[in-house]
Amino acid sequence: MQRVSRFTMVAGVMLALVVWLCSPISAGAGDYIYNGIIPLEEIYETLGVPYDPGQPDCKYRKKCPNPQDFELLLELEMNFVEESADLPAFYQVTGVLFPEIRFELRLLPKHEWNRKFYLAGCGGFCGGVDTNFPNGQFTNNLNWGLLRGYAAATTDSGHDNMGLGRTYADWALDNRPGEVDWGFRSIHEVTRVSKALICVFYGRKARYSYFAGCSTGGRQAIVEALRFPKDFDGVISGAPALDYTGLVATWMSWVVQGVGDNVFSAEDQAAIQEAILDQCDDLDGKADGLISDPRRCPEIDFSGADLSPDQLAALEQLYSKPVNSWEDILYEGVIPYGSEIYWPIWVPGADGTSENPLALQLIRGFNDGFLKYMAFEVDDPTFTADDFDFDSTPDLLEFMGRIYNATDTNLKRFKQLGGKILMYHGWADSIVPPIYTLDYYDRVVAAMGGVRRTQRFFRLFMVPGMDHCSTAQSLEFVGAGTSIGLDDFDALGALERWVEKGIAPRRLKASGKSLSGEEITRFLRPYSPDGGCKYSSGK
Repeated sequence: MQRVSRFTMVAGVMLALVVWLCSPISAGAGDYIYNGIIPLEEIYETLGVPYDPGQPDCKYRKKCPNPQDFELLLELEMNFVEESADLPAFYQVTGVLFPEIRFELRLLPKHEWNRKFYLAGCGGFCGGVDTNFPNGQFTNNLNWGLLRGYAAATTDSGHDNMGLGRTYADWALDNRPGEVDWGFRSIHEVTRVSKALICVFYGRKARYSYFAGCSTGGRQAIVEALRFPKDFDGVISGAPALDYTGLVATWMSWVVQGVGDNVFSAEDQAAIQEAILDQCDDLDGKADGLISDPRRCPEIDFSGADLSPDQLAALEQLYSKPVNSWEDILYEGVIPYGSEIYWPIWVPGADGTSENPLALQLIRGFNDGFLKYMAFEVDDPTFTADDFDFDSTPDLLEFMGRIYNATDTNLKRFKQLGGKILMYHGWADSIVPPIYTLDYYDRVVAAMGGVRRTQRFFRLFMVPGMDHCSTAQSLEFVGAGTSIGLDDFDALGALERWVEKGIAPRRLKASGKSLSGEEITRFLRPYSPDGGCKYSSGK
């Protein structure tokens, strides 16, 4: 009698569960009611998937995220793109999320999908759904995932910005929702809807989800790990602009003020570079024009560079950390020794050279736009770097810093969920100082209980000679720049092995060019606060 009663109770519970799972989403009081702008039937139809209005989400609920993930969709289209010389055939899904977050999701035919999701970050102030990249470039490139069998997506982060190098920021004038979307919300919302669309299209969830981004995209990776630790199994964070207010407002104002009206000609830059390499290049045992750890360099003597006193004073400020009147360090970052070949791209006052003829000087553009439209709680479109007071202005950055910055070191929840972080930074990065990334990693190690515990889920690789996110590689592709350094390595493959097989990356094989143009290969080792940066020969 007792056994029958127990069986009856279990059967009743199972029946109730089945009834709930297969009940229409608009059924009785207390049930979830779909409130999306686009009807579910239309979403399914757009994706070419049959929709049963009688039992709209029985199968869907068991296998996929909640239909709530579609509620912010304002627009959705899908087109088929034929195979090209560079890419396989794919379904191009484009959409808009409330209020203005545009995204693109590329879906391979079902038999070619690897059952994984890849979201690419964006650079600078973002503002475009960037989908066309040079072959082989992995920075913020959704096609890097598509070519490996992923369902791959990217986003404009919630606004339009087609300015040079994504430096225009007037979209943010009196636009707090747009700033929040750029700061943290857009990546999470695009992740939610992409996963839901993937599940409807393929009829199953993605087994693994990865995010990869550099610069702002590198910051987005850590924002995801901190704010939304369930979104991704692993993230790649390249040259991360973590303390965005400290970087783009404080440090860049320090650089702009320090350079002043000085101009460094191509000859000046060559003399500066020669002085540094003569005194620092062979400290790693290789005279190849790549400085493996600029922190080991002595104080450089520029007396033979034939520079003016004003130029020497400007150099001193470029190679030093910003401070206030009390000598408090305001940002842990400097222009690194060994980055001089890339100065025309980034540094104010640097003329074009034979290696990089375009004098873009993007630091000035980023700094100016950020100060005018993004740095302060109340925008001041008249504010410039000359108005930045290193004693008082940094305090005014705190409000927006809470929206943008990814400086928190408490990654415990991401670690507990099994998440993995692979971070990299080029030693020749002259717009996002690599010294700050080392400082952040050191603080994470302290917060997470030591190197060994931290490296179980978070590893940092420093890359000799690499520019900011291989930007020079992009310019080289269009014939406007020269790229050196070890900027070719497979971060995604290393992360996949770590997440899916538990094989932590003990080294990354990196290849590239020396300053003389020689093809070189080295193995990058994980950075450790107590062991520094280590490399080994690729031969």
